[in-house]
Amino acid sequence: MLECGQNYSAVVVASTDVCNSSQSSSLQFRSAPCAPTGLNVTATCNSNTTSVAWNPSSGIVAYYVASAEPSSGLTLTCNSSSTSCDISGLICGQTYNVSVTAYGGDCVGRKSLTYTLKTAPCAPQTVQFQLLTCQSGNLSVVWQPTSGALMYRAEAVTFPGHLLSCYSAYTSCIIPALGCGQTYDISVVAVGDSCNSSSSAIRQASTAPCPPSSVTAVVNCSTNTPTVSWNASSVPGAVYTARAVTNAASSSGMECNSTNSSCALTGLHCSTQYNVTVIATKDNCMSAPSAVYSFFTAPCMPDSSSVSVQVDCATDTALLSWAFSAGVDNYTAVVLGSGGHFNSCSTQQNQCNVSLLCGQSYNLTLISINQQCQIPTVINTTFQSRPCEPVGIAVNMTCGTSSAVVSWRRAQGVDYYIAHAVRGGDGHEDMCISNSSSCLFSSLACGQNYTFTVTAYMGHCSSNTSQPAYISTAPCVPSGLVSASGCGSAGAVLSWNSSAGADVYVVNGWSRDGHTVSLRTSLSTISLPDLHCSQEYNLIVTAINQQCNSTPSLPVRLQTGPCSAATVSAVLDCMSSVAVVSWQPNNGTAIYTATLLDSSGPLRSCVGVGSQCNISGLACGKNYSISVTVSNDQCNSTTTLPTSLQSVPCVPVNISVITVCVNSSAVVVWDRSQGAISYYVNAVSSNGNVSCQSTSPTCTLTNLTCGSTYYVHVVAVGNNCSSMPSQPMVISSVPCKPTNVSVDVQCANDIAVLSWAAQTGAVQYFATAQSDSATPLYCQTTNTSCTLQGLPCGAVYNFTVQASNGDCNSSYSKTLTGGGVPCPPASFRVVPSVLVGQGQLLRAYWSIVNCPNSHYLLEVSGSIQGDPHSLFQMTSYSTNRTYFETPVPCSSTYNTSVRAQNSGGTSVPSAIVTGISVPCPPLSVTFTGSNSSAVVAWNASLYATEYHVYQVTSNGQIQVCNTSQLSCPVTNVSSNLIMVTARNAAGEGAGTSDVRVIAARRRRDLTQTEMGELTSPQASFTMVTADAVWLEWTHVEGADFYSLLIREQSRSSKPVVMTVYGEASIIPELKPATMYCVSLSARNSYSSAPYSEPACVETAALS
Repeated sequence: MLECGQNYSAVVVASTDVCNSSQSSSLQFRSAPCAPTGLNVTATCNSNTTSVAWNPSSGIVAYYVASAEPSSGLTLTCNSSSTSCDISGLICGQTYNVSVTAYGGDCVGRKSLTYTLKTAPCAPQTVQFQLLTCQSGNLSVVWQPTSGALMYRAEAVTFPGHLLSCYSAYTSCIIPALGCGQTYDISVVAVGDSCNSSSSAIRQASTAPCPPSSVTAVVNCSTNTPTVSWNASSVPGAVYTARAVTNAASSSGMECNSTNSSCALTGLHCSTQYNVTVIATKDNCMSAPSAVYSFFTAPCMPDSSSVSVQVDCATDTALLSWAFSAGVDNYTAVVLGSGGHFNSCSTQQNQCNVSLLCGQSYNLTLISINQQCQIPTVINTTFQSRPCEPVGIAVNMTCGTSSAVVSWRRAQGVDYYIAHAVRGGDGHEDMCISNSSSCLFSSLACGQNYTFTVTAYMGHCSSNTSQPAYISTAPCVPSGLVSASGCGSAGAVLSWNSSAGADVYVVNGWSRDGHTVSLRTSLSTISLPDLHCSQEYNLIVTAINQQCNSTPSLPVRLQTGPCSAATVSAVLDCMSSVAVVSWQPNNGTAIYTATLLDSSGPLRSCVGVGSQCNISGLACGKNYSISVTVSNDQCNSTTTLPTSLQSVPCVPVNISVITVCVNSSAVVVWDRSQGAISYYVNAVSSNGNVSCQSTSPTCTLTNLTCGSTYYVHVVAVGNNCSSMPSQPMVISSVPCKPTNVSVDVQCANDIAVLSWAAQTGAVQYFATAQSDSATPLYCQTTNTSCTLQGLPCGAVYNFTVQASNGDCNSSYSKTLTGGGVPCPPASFRVVPSVLVGQGQLLRAYWSIVNCPNSHYLLEVSGSIQGDPHSLFQMTSYSTNRTYFETPVPCSSTYNTSVRAQNSGGTSVPSAIVTGISVPCPPLSVTFTGSNSSAVVAWNASLYATEYHVYQVTSNGQIQVCNTSQLSCPVTNVSSNLIMVTARNAAGEGAGTSDVRVIAARRRRDLTQTEMGELTSPQASFTMVTADAVWLEWTHVEGADFYSLLIREQSRSSKPVVMTVYGEASIIPELKPATMYCVSLSARNSYSSAPYSEPACVETAALS
């Protein structure tokens, strides 16, 4: 037997018994290939394809045939010139014998050893189920047997993913303990040797409703109707029955039904305790009863005929009593008076006391109370309290008749009133009785004070005595008038005997020349000024009090003295301090003496016979009275000016200045200057003058220029003259507040360095940091910067600086707000993750910062597909996690960083991590050739380092080419199953299945095909954040790129247009909580489709 796979040379020799012939010419031939070895069969459970691989056979092999032979049915094969191929079309639940045969030239080799392959069982069919009992929750599931199954698993799944299951080697099993009020998805899976089948068709099963929860009952006390309410189960269409019984063992009771969460029970007894339960029913399945809720019905009302009232006038109380009622725990009696007074008393007995107000007619309401209700019963009983004390007491005095009428405000129900009048001098009392609202007292004594009171009487009760009213009767007539007169008019005096009851006196007089006098006094003597000289006056006196005037007294006569000098005046010369006194001389011979007199110094005078004289030597700051005396043989008559003469004020002395630090002012103080009515203070500096005026010996200079030196002097100002300036005082104003303040908060060592510009006159500075949540910080320095230690991370501070000159501190500088801002995370990394549409999800991680209550912000920016005008920028919402995920477009460069933030502020960015996202799907994919042999080509995808070509089938995708070039050859691949992807360090991008087949035809034909009419894509949003959205859309045959029209719905702004190559894009830089609408148009070099109907979405709100 020849060995397989060998080359042989054959010759023929003829032989006899004696000799052999020479050899024939040789014939070369090969034996059949050897059987393949190392058979390896690989199959996936959910695929109908198996991969077969083997070692090469010895000998010359043209190709191999792998076969899968079932126990019954068609044998499946695949051919390959290499050492592997895929057999497709496997049937579920079958056992296949797999072998490989080598074919070489005209010979067929032996089969390889056989491999037994069992496919996954077929999915179970005709699944049925039934609840065994409503409340048990046990579900019986039945199905038809299926090929290849060793056993079965029945599953019941409900939202949000809760799974119950049972296993069986037969065609039924029971899933126990399904939850109440749930809808389950029921399916069955067949379990094989190494694979399970797909699930059977899903059917839905509903369980019995859950018992209602949170059962309560609220009684309508007025109708004794309880409303039972509960939390309804989640089963739609359930009917609820509430049942109330008097005890747990009772079989009878009242019921009500509802499809909502409440119903009302009627016909219940008053003052009775009931137990209520609720059940839910759906599709003839009844839930278990709810928990029992107990309640009391409304109390029974008392008998109003048993109510009595006893009023005690002395204590202003009423005793209320009634008969007991069954089932009442407590009583509250409420009385309401006609004047609005309200009072009540509560008791468990059948009587109680209430306080009353006077003068009210009361109605009684009795309230019965149990655990559930308060039932008011209006009692038809009216009772009266004692009368109130009379109010509105008024006395009307008739002066001429010495009588008075007392009046008051009449109250309802009063029988009569008694009024009393008591005389103040001796206590004599007058009384009158009246059944109206007034009473008359006559013949009252003159000059007396009377006190009037009124008391009301009703039945056996009397009111309190009213508040008193007071009057005074008319004064008695003045008597005993006596007059006396000296020279001129200054010495005239009138006196008389005091009149009883008089408050004041009015003196009236008249002279022969028609001059009249009218004066008032509270004394019994009065001086009579300004009488005309050389006249006779008749004088009378009338006594007056608050109510009345007396009759005038009998008149008395008075003779005045000679006339005085007229038109007296005095003028002061401020420079010489000489006073010139002048007058209008009278007819006749007389000597005139002018006199200046102050309260403390010597008298100054001069004598003249003409119309003036001069008085010198006046002291400063004196107030002189001026008089001129006319002397003749009979009498002296002195004229005194009503105004005084003020000499020049004295120069202010003992000047002192106090700087007021808080408001850039200075208080100037000096000794009061005699003769000064005001003062003028002036402060002079190189930066301008400041002044103030005052009527007291102190004055405040305001608005002093900070950091200046002032010279201060004071001038006293009189009525007509001013003093010389005082000696100057030198002061320094408050330093100016620091400017150009800056703060540098250093998060690494919890310090803040403040700096500022130097201020004129400042010798030191004080820096302060105030916070609502942390201890204040301080530092002091003679320089223009200082360091505040110990800023806690997260605290917000207000930083200020003050300058000091040793005496005063400046106002605070402008406040700078800063905080213990956290440092950025020390560790930060970004990992490319899964694809999102055509883009990619980035997952960022960072370390925790050592600062309480810190949150983080992830910032991502970059360029889309290398276009410097297509930029994106995104910021995450604030999060306390140390990781975050965000999408980026394909073929884009990105820069990422993270910031930490808290109440103190936001840190600087962390170290920036840069990267490149996965490449976009390759465009313009072409398939040139036939399905047996072709070349696949494509345009470059930005940032791609290699490309993969896949054959896509229902069982998955098989890689047929891997290259860094823009084309590769393929064999035995159908053009409609081609998909091309691009890859780089970030991963493999989404694939392109839009393949253009190039056959042997003219270019013009291809152009005509490409210029066919384009359709509009269908768009959907797959991810939405506060400032960006991810949009994907369907591929349009013949489209090279797409135009996006983006419009904000809340304003009439111009829409934004974007151009995108591919079927997905991120739209960045949007506003949070805003509605946006996007329309798309498919385009190529020859035509463009109309814009699609807009797809709208609202961005997320900031959290």
